[in-house]
Amino acid sequence: MPRVRKTLGLDRELVEKIKIVAMRRGMTLSEYLRRLLQITVSLEEEGIFAPKLLEEARYNLIMSSLKFIYIPLDLLLDKRFSDEEILRARNHGERIGKVLSEMMIDVYPLVEKIGEILGVSFKKGDDLVFIKSLDNDYRRFILEFIIGVATGSGYIVNETNQLILVRKREI
Repeated sequence: MPRVRKTLGLDRELVEKIKIVAMRRGMTLSEYLRRLLQITVSLEEEGIFAPKLLEEARYNLIMSSLKFIYIPLDLLLDKRFSDEEILRARNHGERIGKVLSEMMIDVYPLVEKIGEILGVSFKKGDDLVFIKSLDNDYRRFILEFIIGVATGSGYIVNETNQLILVRKREI
């Protein structure tokens, strides 16, 4: 396929970083960007927003480095958790949130995504609102964990008997 030259306006610092990344991969800057753009177009043709996919892949790598694994929800569906286990989930989430915060990782997209998957959250402006499960089922268990992550990362979390509000930080 014939090549076309295009000029992109990129920050000098960003270009230098990409050059280093490409060299580490044994590629030229052009080869690296060409491959990145080809994959981006392929994903977009499938209806997938490539930057979001990269962000999710980054979270997956981070979470796997913290010993997270995927568990089919079927294994948790009929499980009831004790109050002690629910509290332990929140406390564990807070510890993970602190670690992610120290790594300068914004957990808001992760908290938002898990709430969305569980079907227990909605957005109110920039804030996330979570509906508490009255049962100590898997949704409550995972919700307590992700609220712990938000709290541990320094997000403001307000709770009532039925709702939890996670306020998005101002940048």
